[in-house]
Amino acid sequence: MHEVSIAQSIAQSAMQHLAANSATCLTCISVEIGAFSGVVAQSLEFVWPAVAMNVLGYECEINIKIVSLKIKCNSCGHTQEADDIIQLCHNCQSTDVLVIEGMDMIITRLEMQ
Repeated sequence: MHEVSIAQSIAQSAMQHLAANSATCLTCISVEIGAFSGVVAQSLEFVWPAVAMNVLGYECEINIKIVSLKIKCNSCGHTQEADDIIQLCHNCQSTDVLVIEGMDMIITRLEMQ
């Protein structure tokens, strides 16, 4: 379960922003997780309370939003949501597509006091 190390990295990154903003406490962290990022959102939610207590020293809420896979056709420029990495463009049927969303994870918001 690599979500433990991911949760630790999220908490450590948040702590850096906490210090840089002269805040004393994080109350909530929001993250976006790509559907094809390899991160299991349920596992991250499960391990978060323990990691927050260990790294931050207090409880901190986590909000997770799943971002769908989105591709762009290099032939015609059409963008669409996709169910799989291997896709055809719905507009021109080309296989020359580029994944533009849904493969990464980012911290989108830190609520501090």
